[in-house]
Amino acid sequence: MTKFASVAFCLAVLCVSPSAALNAQDKKPDKVDVTGTWKVEVEVGGQTGEPEFTLKQDGEKITGKYKGSFGEQDVTGTVKGDKVEFGFDLDQGKVVYTGTVDKDAMKGEVKYGDLAGTWTAKREKGKEKDEDKPAGGGGPASRVEKATFTYATKAGQALKLDRFVDPSVTAPGKRPVIIFSIGGGWENGRGTGAAGPSLLGHFTSLGYAVIPIDYRAGVKEAKDKKEFTPANGTAMYLRAIEWGVEDLFDATSYVVKHADEWNVDKDRIVIMGGSAGATNSLVAEFNVANDTELARAHLPKGFRYAGVISMAGAFWLKADTPLAFKSKPAPILFFHGAKDQLVTYDEVQGPFSGYGPAYYCRKFPGPDYPKWFVDLPDGDHVVAASPLIENRHEIAAFLQRLVTERQEMSVHTVEQHKVPRTFGNAGKLFGDQSSQGKDAPAKK
Repeated sequence: MTKFASVAFCLAVLCVSPSAALNAQDKKPDKVDVTGTWKVEVEVGGQTGEPEFTLKQDGEKITGKYKGSFGEQDVTGTVKGDKVEFGFDLDQGKVVYTGTVDKDAMKGEVKYGDLAGTWTAKREKGKEKDEDKPAGGGGPASRVEKATFTYATKAGQALKLDRFVDPSVTAPGKRPVIIFSIGGGWENGRGTGAAGPSLLGHFTSLGYAVIPIDYRAGVKEAKDKKEFTPANGTAMYLRAIEWGVEDLFDATSYVVKHADEWNVDKDRIVIMGGSAGATNSLVAEFNVANDTELARAHLPKGFRYAGVISMAGAFWLKADTPLAFKSKPAPILFFHGAKDQLVTYDEVQGPFSGYGPAYYCRKFPGPDYPKWFVDLPDGDHVVAASPLIENRHEIAAFLQRLVTERQEMSVHTVEQHKVPRTFGNAGKLFGDQSSQGKDAPAKK
C-alpha cells in the first residue's frame, strides 16, 4: 500500500493544504492568459500520465475542466503575474498544480494528496474554445443531448440534475434510466457538470437516459457550521447519508413525475454511484425494501427501483441495525476491493453498523436474492471509479440479464490482476484512458 493511498483515503476525506501562496511581490512579467486547451505530461511517484485541461481565465481567476484518469473534474485556480495555481478535489484528497506560464507553455510542481511530482504543459493551437464542446470530444459522446433541471430547493440550495440522452439510439418502448450519485465523502455532492458523457456516455449508447444528480454535502455543511466534532463524527456521517438518500428519493420522484414527458420508463430506474454515492444508493434501497418512513415520505406509493450498482459502497446504518429486509431488495451489482481503505468490504460493528458486499453475499446466498459481486482481492478504493473504465461489459450484462430480463441469479466474479487495482497504480493502469484498461481481464 502506497503512502498516498494509506494517508489520503481517510473517512474525513483528507484535504492537503495547497502549495505556498503565490508571491504577489514578485516582479510582474508581461500579462498572460491561460485560456485554452492544454496537453499535460505529469510524473508522480514514478508514474506518468497525460491529462488534458481546458481552462478559461477571467482576470486572475481560472475555471475549467480536467479530463484524464480521474474522469472529468471541475477545475479552479488563479493566475498572478506569470505564476499559476489550479487543481480539483477527489475523494482521495486535493490535486494542486503550481508553476509558471511562458506563452504557450507551462511547467511546475504537482501534489496529489501528499505525493509530489512535476508537470509540463503545451497549449494546443486553435482550441481556445474547446470548453464549449460536448464532454468527450467527437465520437458517440458528441451525439448526446443534455438538459438540466432543478428538482428541489433545500435551505436555499438549488439541487439539480442533468439528463443525458443519445437520440441516435432507439430503444423499444420507453427509455430505462440510470440515476447517478457522485462520490466525495459527503463533502461534495455536485454531480451536475461533473459526471457526464466522458464517463457515463457508454450507458446512453445502450439506450439509457443517464441522470447525474446533486445532493446535499452533509459533512461539509457540518464542518462549515462548526457542528462536526470528534465526539459526534459518526452521527454527522449518518445524518449526511440520510440527507443524500432523501435527495436521491426526491430526484427519483422528479424523474417519475416527468416520465411521460421525457419518454422514460418509471419501472426501470436503476440507481448507481461510487463511494459516498454508492453508499447513498445502497442505503436508499435498504429504506425502500423496508418501507421506511423516509421512503414513504419522498417516493411515490409502491415505487421500487429496478436495480442498484455500487462501486465501493456499503450499507452504513445506525449502530446495532441488522441487515434485514421486509421485502426482497432489487438486484444489486457490487464492485469492491478487499483492501478498500475507506468503505466496508465485509462487516463492521461499533458506532455504526456497516455491511459490505462480502457480508451481503454470505447472508443472502443463492439466486433468491439476485446479485453480482465483482470482487477484487487486491483492489482498494480506486474501485469507486475504475469500473466505469474497465467493467462496462459487466455493467451492461447486469442491466440486461438481472434488470431487463429479471433473471434470478447470483454471480461472484473474482478478478485477480497482475497489476492490482489500487490508487497508487491508477496512472500505470489507466493513464489518460476513458476506455478499458489494457490489463483488464479477458471478457468472455
